[in-house]
Amino acid sequence: QQQQQQLPVVSVLEVGMGTFPNAPYYVQAMKDSGMEELGRLDIISLDPNDSMFQYAKTNAETCGLLSSTTTTTTTSSSS
Repeated sequence: QQQQQQLPVVSVLEVGMGTFPNAPYYVQAMKDSGMEELGRLDIISLDPNDSMFQYAKTNAETCGLLSSTTTTTTTSSSS
């Protein structure tokens, strides 16, 4: 039996993501490190302003970061 090679997974926590202006930098870093075709990048975002989600998602799509990913959003409000 042939063993499957494990692909690298990089997880990043973006605190205060806003409109996700860092998206192009992640794309470039993946290209520079060779992970573009060989690995996976998981970006977890945290932002107190729920209205930023759609802007951040659009920016990620524009940069090509959502081609094969599922995005979810969870909001909570304090009483």
